[in-house]
Amino acid sequence: MSNFFTKLSEDADENDGSDLMEYITFVTDQGSNMISALRNYNRLNCSAHLLNTVLRNVFDLKFLSQEDNNGSKPLEPIIVLMTECKSLVKFMKSSGKNNELSTVLVQEVETRWNTRLLMLQSVHKTLPEIIRIHGEYFGRIQNINSELLQNLIEFLKVFKNASDELEGEKNPTIQKVALYKCLIRNHLLKYANLENNPTNDEIELVEVNINSIMQKLGEKALGILNSKFKMLKMFSQELGERSRIIKNIEKKLLDLESKDNEMLNNINVERNIDESNRPSSSVFSEWEDCMRGQDIQEPRYKYKKELENYRAESFDIGDDDILDFWSKQVLRYPYLSKLARQILAIPSSSASSERSFSVAGRVIEERRSCLDGSTVDAILFLNNYYSKV
Repeated sequence: MSNFFTKLSEDADENDGSDLMEYITFVTDQGSNMISALRNYNRLNCSAHLLNTVLRNVFDLKFLSQEDNNGSKPLEPIIVLMTECKSLVKFMKSSGKNNELSTVLVQEVETRWNTRLLMLQSVHKTLPEIIRIHGEYFGRIQNINSELLQNLIEFLKVFKNASDELEGEKNPTIQKVALYKCLIRNHLLKYANLENNPTNDEIELVEVNINSIMQKLGEKALGILNSKFKMLKMFSQELGERSRIIKNIEKKLLDLESKDNEMLNNINVERNIDESNRPSSSVFSEWEDCMRGQDIQEPRYKYKKELENYRAESFDIGDDDILDFWSKQVLRYPYLSKLARQILAIPSSSASSERSFSVAGRVIEERRSCLDGSTVDAILFLNNYYSKV
């Protein structure tokens, strides 16, 4: 990576000798190799990977198999449901019955995000058709609890919607991360706060306590979410988080203005050298409209006034128009618009690049290991283009 960016910097028209990687924010998974390799540079965790980590820990077999104080396994019905759904999908595919369904059954793949939800949704949607084909007493559906199935689908939907939105390739998505974190948190709080105080008689009558199961899932997911997204708390004024964020913004704006002032000072030095040969001013120069040194009397930091004006206004901006909005604010908010472009250029997820690596892995295989680099680039370009048409 260092060699690549060094060469890229050397090939640029203007090269000041600085490390190009210092100006880049890398978005990666939480792999120890990536964290170690980029420890001296700006790096952010992929938000989609974080969401997947939350679900992976929630549906981990060790957690679902834990015993309570009574020696029972309250979350075991989830294990049974997932096992039965996987078995049903496998049977329908291998028997050829899958083709008779209006919706194709989807099998869960551990390495592919959201396939757990896709599997549950496909089973839920096709269950009436499966009953029509095999009968109501078909053995492979007897242990599928339809109520628990529906609850798990609703539980997982918000995670898929968030990861799909945050994987955007053409539009900026980093501004949505904190919002989706709060949306998911509120979603999980509903489950974590479910009332679950059944009497002994009710425990004997109810085989599967749905509220108890969903409450435990909500509590587990909420704890992991808060630990993984701990730097994205929702800006509480009481905890001073808004002040912290505003101070960070002010620091970045100060850096931008300082660089501009440094450039202007260099220009003024050159201009003063040129003007040193000009005739001296008249005796009435103190009353002239255009006075030397007038710019020194201007406010030192313009960004502060700019930030105050921006915070005092209200805007109605859609996510799809956010870049267009800032492109039109260059004159009103020159430093804020520059900072916005820098931040919005950072992707919130590395999913798009990982898809490219996945496709490349299928292109460059054992029998095609001698493909020319330009050929591989062309194949990846065509795959990316036609996947969006």
